[in-house]
Amino acid sequence: MHIRHPQAADLGGMALVARSAMFDDPITAFVSPYRKQHPECLRQALFRRAKWRLYSGRYLLIAVTDQQDYDWDGSERVVGYLGAISPTWKEEQASRPWFSWNGKQLCALPVGVLLIFKALELAALSLENSFIDTVGADRSKSIKNMNEFLGVLQAAYTTGPFAHLDKYWDIDFLSVDPAYHRRGIGKALLGRVQALAAQDGVPLTLLATDTGKNLYKRAGFDELCKLGAGSYFLFTAMIWYPKSSVEREPQKLDESAGDGSSHRASAPLT
Repeated sequence: MHIRHPQAADLGGMALVARSAMFDDPITAFVSPYRKQHPECLRQALFRRAKWRLYSGRYLLIAVTDQQDYDWDGSERVVGYLGAISPTWKEEQASRPWFSWNGKQLCALPVGVLLIFKALELAALSLENSFIDTVGADRSKSIKNMNEFLGVLQAAYTTGPFAHLDKYWDIDFLSVDPAYHRRGIGKALLGRVQALAAQDGVPLTLLATDTGKNLYKRAGFDELCKLGAGSYFLFTAMIWYPKSSVEREPQKLDESAGDGSSHRASAPLT
């Protein structure tokens, strides 16, 4: 098994992992209370979410099976999926001249075409999501609950436990196929981002449900507070501080490690 950055061809596998790992997660149960009646709607929503992450330039990793696995079946399969936000991602997004033909990014035609392609993909996804919500095509989710969840999520970073932070890495999503739990996959994926946060000398934040909280505790994360919508508990704000800013080697997959399952609160598509 190995870890690498995903490509467009991996999006389907990422969506399947997310659905299998997150199907009974508290966040999914809250935002998509009708998922059991409409599981394909949930998978499609998770596919669009993975696609948005890929084309928006977020830091993504996937764990993929290979011939070194004892149960290798001859085909590569995505079994773990992590998304993260770097300290400079938002600034880069705000300043990126997607459609500026005079920008330095577009001086080289292949680079310029790639940037425009990504911008068009994101614009198309935004329109698609707006249409789906308008006509109620995603029959797995509750628009009311989704909006409440998005409000709690935004508040965590603007007025809540992370509002005082200047620069930090944030784990946006982390899930592992339940059939591949207890192989150290979640720990290895998380360790890659911890290494980057240590290299930058900044903390690492995340919002965890009870399902994945033990993994983060073992990795050295501290609990800050619980967050929810009304009386409904959603997740726990957690933070990890590097001991030093010295670059560390990313953790390697360890088949003998503890439970690799991890479920991270992830904003649904809007």
